[in-house]
Amino acid sequence: VVAQSDSEQVEQVARDVLAAISAKDSTAFMALMAPGARAYSVANRAIRFRDVEVDASGLVRAYGPAAYLERMWGPTVLVDGDLAMVWTPYDFWIGDQFSHCGTDVFTIMRTDDGWRLAAIAYNVDRDCSPSPLGPPTF
Repeated sequence: VVAQSDSEQVEQVARDVLAAISAKDSTAFMALMAPGARAYSVANRAIRFRDVEVDASGLVRAYGPAAYLERMWGPTVLVDGDLAMVWTPYDFWIGDQFSHCGTDVFTIMRTDDGWRLAAIAYNVDRDCSPSPLGPPTF
């Protein structure tokens, strides 16, 4: 088994966060968080911030029973010692309907338990270029 580099591990944390969101799995989502992790969003110049527990508790009820999917591509990963960042475009789908896109910025720190998300910031845009990933399949 080949060990992942710090950069690969950091990117995997970002991918795992999006997978937990898409699976509506609040337990998996919270397992990736550092204590006190925060979420920040910008939509129409309005900035919202909250503890990630609020996001986790809303995963199941946010969009009702519809499947949803958040995807990233082409991430930029930066690592300096125990601090890392992932900057990546994303898109978000509710069922087979496009909802929005933007940029996700993950701040990730190495803890005694491994790399954990300290903060996620993202913008919400509804007028986007099509994802290079194409439409999702559910």
